[in-house]
Amino acid sequence: MTWSEAIENYANYLRFEKNASENTIEAYVSDLQKLQNFAEQNLMNITPITISYEHLQEFLYQISKINYSERTQARWISSIKGFFSFLLEDELREDNPSALLETPKLGLYLPDTLSLEEIEKLISATEENTDLAKRNRCMIEVLYGCGLRVSELTELQISNINFKENYLKIQGKGDKVRFVPLADYTADFIKNYINNIRSKQKINPKYS
Repeated sequence: MTWSEAIENYANYLRFEKNASENTIEAYVSDLQKLQNFAEQNLMNITPITISYEHLQEFLYQISKINYSERTQARWISSIKGFFSFLLEDELREDNPSALLETPKLGLYLPDTLSLEEIEKLISATEENTDLAKRNRCMIEVLYGCGLRVSELTELQISNINFKENYLKIQGKGDKVRFVPLADYTADFIKNYINNIRSKQKINPKYS
């Protein structure tokens, strides 16, 4: 099935089964034709039936460099998700390559972050050779090295640390679970804390 055929089928689905307005259908088709043009120009022999999640990521990365607004990008992702959900429901695909695409959050500002100098000051403040200082240094390394929220760090359990594969299992806002890579350098701080410091402290069983 070609891109044009698949998009036309989706437009008819919106028109006759969803009773969408012609303006809405035209907007969806316009969004999907951008993906079609990208695929036909950059992805050899890739059709709507064979395109992958990685291809969709590449498309979104390319358009993100053109300074489109987050609202526009969010609309495109919504159009793409609807299109591939239709193909899946119509049994034209066995999977949905758009399922893991994340829509940009609208109306939010990036949080202030620490400068390198501020981070170095924090680390310097934990260079004392005490168990408390070593614990605090470990916390800073995990926060900075893994990009965690303070609330995520305080809720982190040993059972959610995989030293073999080097990742943390983090349960964030809204109970969403994500897996965060753990650098060897940061893992060494955690291991030292667990083996040499934590055993001396009184720990809430909840965090065992």
